[in-house]
Amino acid sequence: MGELREKAAAGPFDLAEGWAKGFPLRVIMGLFGVPPEDEPKTMSLTQELFGTEDPDVKRRRSRAGTDASPRATR
Repeated sequence: MGELREKAAAGPFDLAEGWAKGFPLRVIMGLFGVPPEDEPKTMSLTQELFGTEDPDVKRRRSRAGTDASPRATR
């Protein structure tokens, strides 16, 4: 909750993208004892493995110039 308070104190932000999107992952990481500094890499891996069929993820990746899905080459 401290992170959410810091973001709110800094001014307006997108709650869904800026905090809620990563909340389930942070909870699971905490349960398994994964250090918080590993969150960016873990988020990237989970999005790559489980989020590839989400049209929003595909659009963001295509704008970034990266492959939208590891399955795209099959």
